Amino acid sequence: MGKVTKKAPKGWGTVAEYAIARGCSRQSANRFVTKYEIQKKGKWVEFAAIDTARNLEFGSDGKPVVKKDFSDTARLTRFRADKMATSAASDELKYRALQGELIRRSAIVSAAQTVISTVRQEMIALPSRLTPQLAACGEDEAAINEVLTEAVNEVMTSLYELSKIKHADRTTNN
Repeated sequence: MGKVTKKAPKGWGTVAEYAIARGCSRQSANRFVTKYEIQKKGKWVEFAAIDTARNLEFGSDGKPVVKKDFSDTARLTRFRADKMATSAASDELKYRALQGELIRRSAIVSAAQTVISTVRQEMIALPSRLTPQLAACGEDEAAINEVLTEAVNEVMTSLYELSKIKHADRTTNN
């Protein structure tokens, strides 16, 4: 009569099977079982328990987890480094603002509101301004096209002039 082998419960197996399934060495798998005192059932070990132990040392991405030093000296050093980095970033922003490389948000919002308001006013004024001219054209499509094109070009020119004024305001660092 042959030897009867028991089948491992679901999620369990030998250390060698774990090593093959996870692509690591048997020695490292055994090290995790020993170090983290993972319980065995005969020769079977729970794969999830070894995975948890590996994640404690290597993280789920497989890279070693950096152990943080929480001593007062280390915390003070990190605090000083963070403070210096923040101070340097603040100084950089102040310098760039003084050089005219940065524009205040309020100036941008104000300029956008002015442009939008001007476009709206110009567009609302077009029908009443063009009605007499279009009526005089009758049904001559070329004349109507010329009147409309001229009116749109006037609106665009006024907007272009407005943008030149706003660009001049930008250099004053509002």
